[in-house]
Order: sequence, then C-alpha cells, then structure tokens
Amino acid sequence: MDEIELAADSAGSGEEMGGLVRAGLAARVMALLIDVFVVHLLYFCFFLLSCAVFWLGPFADLFSFFSFILLDLVFYFFTFPLFVALYFCVLHGWSGQTVGKIFMGLQVKNSAGGDLSWGQVFLRFVSFLLAMLPSGLGLLWAFVDDEGRGWHDRIALTRVVCLK
Repeated sequence: MDEIELAADSAGSGEEMGGLVRAGLAARVMALLIDVFVVHLLYFCFFLLSCAVFWLGPFADLFSFFSFILLDLVFYFFTFPLFVALYFCVLHGWSGQTVGKIFMGLQVKNSAGGDLSWGQVFLRFVSFLLAMLPSGLGLLWAFVDDEGRGWHDRIALTRVVCLK
C-alpha cells in the first residue's frame, strides 16, 4: 500500500473537498506516532549533546557529571512542553506539515483550502492539548465526525488533506 492509499484509507477518506482529498484517520494517527518518535529522538539527542559538552569540559569528574545529569533531566523535563510546542507550531506554520505528515503525504490546510495563519497554528496546538485532556475524547471525535475532524480541527477551522 503506498503513501497516498494509506493516507486516504479510512473514515470517508478519498472524498473531495473543494479539490482537496481528506486524509484518512489511519494516516493521521501514523503521522502523529512518527512525530512523537521524532520529537523524543531530537530531544534525547539534545540531552546527550549537553551531557557530552559538560563531560568534555575541564572540570569534569564523576560526581559533578552525575549532578549535571540530574540537573539536566530536571531542566529538560520542564522545557519539554516548550520544545513540543515549538516543533508543532513552527512546522505547521511554516509549511503545514510536520515530519510525520511529510512522510505520510499529508498537510494541514485552513477550511478554505489555503495556508494556515500563525493564529490558526497556535489555536490548533492549544486546542489539540485540550482535546487530549478528557482521555483523548477530542481526538477520538474524528472517528464519528462527518468530515473526520477532531475538536482541534473544528476549533481552529483546519483540516488535514492528502497531497497529490
């Protein structure tokens, strides 16, 4: 099954919407899983890089190294939400695609089929977080929605489409 077939495989997918083909839910879930992997991989690489920079420093000893790792973990724990927000907001605002969406051949468009405004990007991210709060109900809503849109897509007036 190629990317376009997978991207248009479920929940009324393949349906034309003003010349745009709605993305299937399976492709959207797969794109999100890829993004979760990429975010964690990038973040882990930044963590290892900061540890390596400290370890190679002139005052590196075992106690200070482990102290630094503990401090680094606390710092990264608190900055991870900001990193995630930047990843999704910058990539969606720049091209309407994250790494996962690029791989799956998907793109986020506004309801009229145009590019997203930065306000829509921010609103979509914040409403995505809110949609996850009630046990993911806002995301699962896409399975019962006529257009396959979750709460975050409804609130921000966006849709995910397949690239042809």
